[in-house]
Amino acid sequence: MKRLFFFLGILSILSSCQIQQKGETLFKDNGYRNDTVYISGQIKNLPEGHTLRVYYNKWVEGELVSLKVIPDSLGSFQACVPVINSASILFNYHPRKSSLNLFVEPGERIEIHTDCEKETHSFYGEYAQAHQDVCDYNAYVKTLGLPYVHIEAMDREMTHEEFLARITADWGKKDSLLNAYLEVNPQMSPRAVSQIRLSNLNRFASLLMQRRFTLDFRTKEAFPEDYMQKADSVFRIWPRPYTLMDLTFLRDYLDYYGERKAEMPGTVKMTIDYLNEKKGMALTEEQWKDTAFMGTPEMRAAIGEAYKVLSSLPEYESAVISQNCGGLDAVSMSGDMKELMTAYYYYWCLDGMRKPFAEVNVARFRQQVKNPDLARPVLELQQKYEEIARREMENAASLMTNDHLKDCQTAESLLAGILKPYEGKLVYVDVWGTWCAPCKEQMKHASSIKQAMKEKDVVFLYLANGSPRDSWENLIKEYGLTGKQVVHYNLPDAQQKMLETHFNVKFFPTYLLIDRKGNVVDKNPPQPDSGDKLIGYLNDWLMK
Repeated sequence: MKRLFFFLGILSILSSCQIQQKGETLFKDNGYRNDTVYISGQIKNLPEGHTLRVYYNKWVEGELVSLKVIPDSLGSFQACVPVINSASILFNYHPRKSSLNLFVEPGERIEIHTDCEKETHSFYGEYAQAHQDVCDYNAYVKTLGLPYVHIEAMDREMTHEEFLARITADWGKKDSLLNAYLEVNPQMSPRAVSQIRLSNLNRFASLLMQRRFTLDFRTKEAFPEDYMQKADSVFRIWPRPYTLMDLTFLRDYLDYYGERKAEMPGTVKMTIDYLNEKKGMALTEEQWKDTAFMGTPEMRAAIGEAYKVLSSLPEYESAVISQNCGGLDAVSMSGDMKELMTAYYYYWCLDGMRKPFAEVNVARFRQQVKNPDLARPVLELQQKYEEIARREMENAASLMTNDHLKDCQTAESLLAGILKPYEGKLVYVDVWGTWCAPCKEQMKHASSIKQAMKEKDVVFLYLANGSPRDSWENLIKEYGLTGKQVVHYNLPDAQQKMLETHFNVKFFPTYLLIDRKGNVVDKNPPQPDSGDKLIGYLNDWLMK
């Protein structure tokens, strides 16, 4: 009986939200074309040293962009914010206070007058009342002093049913809070009500599908049937335009169904075939699903070797793309939504590989994405990596071969062979991989650190994990990571694994400092994005 009431409860929330979406067309839908939102206004009592910022999404790139806005001496400001379709943006006016979450339309002009000290906001423009209503509602909720409810999607101590009950209860409380407010403030605009309900729905939906990361991907472990019935219900009512909220739920929902297709992923089949033919391993699909067996050092090294070889093949690249786009054919969706998510997945693959697609896959993309505004980011990134691939490597001597290390059978002898040319120098070690997004983010800052330490007794040693040679070289060229003080190794997977075990590497990137005597003296030094902190840290060690 409790199960029945729970199911009816979530259906009632879904129904109320569905009525709100279906009853009115509240936001412009331009079919996902590029446009602009114009924000202007005046700000008072801006904290010294703080700058206004507007955050907006690049949807295909999957990137949240910070747009710096500088007021004049009177506090007046203006900004042009790129959008595709109606979208949500954040107006950040104070470092310690909530940002304004604004739902905006292509071509909209918003004027905002803000007093940071009093935390008051006034809006002018076509949808001023809706923006004001949302702002007033959020201020009202803040006065209630309600505790923030954190629900950990990755909590494996909870069953899926318990987790679903918690996030449903949280959603219900937020919905009830809004309903109670509407009884006292019935004049609240439908547009504002829709925005708040959608924000509440998005939190529920994002948590619902983020929990997929508790499942065993290798064995295609699935959620209980009633759990996915809730996700399917949310997907069916998810309002257009899809850019009104972030793509977390949509991405995870599509990935879930794509990962659980009946057939074996093409990349897995090609890897198994390679290991069987080239290594004589007679590997089966059942063994592939055995996490303990596949996690042995021998299997990890073999799979790493297979990946380095296969990743250069156009057919393997096609299999990677198909695997990432797998959910697009597993569920029914509108054509423009499919183009949006197809462009998103192609961009993700291209950005991850850090090398240009084979021409057959570029042609395939052009066939699938006709909207030029959605296709443009992918084609521009493709052009970028084509140019990088053609570029000569500067200071090519920074890329080391492993010929002098091939007989090293222990981590100690391997490390000694790598460090021997740099005796008497500090060695800053970066253990990374071309597949690792945080690694690549840190590398954006590495050039300035290298420049600051120029001609000093510091060596920057990069050890690449599971990185195909063409992607490895392209990324090094992209970030200018070569020079007299820079050394790169792309070791065989077995040797790389020995070093990672020796250093106790548990995540990527991992940084280490080795002193002038060859001893690891710090397993958690400042990272490149710390800038001056890392520069000062290295200079201090040079003085010791």
